[in-house]
Amino acid sequence: MDLGKVMDELGDAVNAIPSLKGRVFRYPTESFKTPAAIVAYPDDYTFDGAYARGHDRMKISVWVVVGKASDRASRTNLAAYCAGSGTKSIKTAIETHTYTQADVAHVTGIEFDPFLSGDVIHISAEFSVDVVGPGT
Repeated sequence: MDLGKVMDELGDAVNAIPSLKGRVFRYPTESFKTPAAIVAYPDDYTFDGAYARGHDRMKISVWVVVGKASDRASRTNLAAYCAGSGTKSIKTAIETHTYTQADVAHVTGIEFDPFLSGDVIHISAEFSVDVVGPGT
């Protein structure tokens, strides 16, 4: 798998959500306007998962930052992105996308964290994505 292309394709998958369209960063960024999605570098990248170069696997995070942590509307917006299905579901967008670089991308869980941008503390969700693809 090509790391850059996998990050791009994860960004493309999330960009299909209308409320995030044009607000998806396919690499870490320091400047954004909420709501936004940010594809991070992998936490783990493993080669040779099966029979020499059979497949590679990476654990990669996709962050969704919705707004001020103290705003009730932020909770409501974040809940829609965290749903297991629906038009704003990150899980659905990632798992139903057609990939050329990976065989499968599966959202395995979510962690919630404050996200500091400038002087504002935003609420965010970090989606853990398990990506498996050809070991070329």
